[in-house]
Amino acid sequence: REERRADKERKVDVACIQAAVSKRESALTSGLDIYTGALKSAFSARQSALNAAWALTDRKQRKEALRTAWSTFRDASKKAQKDWKTAKRAAWDTYTKDRKACGPGVASDDPSSRGTDEAL
Repeated sequence: REERRADKERKVDVACIQAAVSKRESALTSGLDIYTGALKSAFSARQSALNAAWALTDRKQRKEALRTAWSTFRDASKKAQKDWKTAKRAAWDTYTKDRKACGPGVASDDPSSRGTDEAL
């Protein structure tokens, strides 16, 4: 009797959790695409800026242009990283909320591996 009650309490809406997982994974993939695109753009801009800086004949101007190129790249890569972190957090927060609607057994069956994505 208790076993049947426990099974009933652990019912999982499979379609619901699959939709929540798909939504999370799509959001993570989209965020990653944006992140890598931003980094590619930052590297491309850095290359152009460094090449232009090295073409300067005045040493003082060249040094300043090199500093600016590296500083601009650093700022762009930090922003990309921050935006990626925000996208990961949003995807996981939404998933955590969405999966609660899929049945009481979901959380105990899948404690999630949010930390795995946080490490990226």
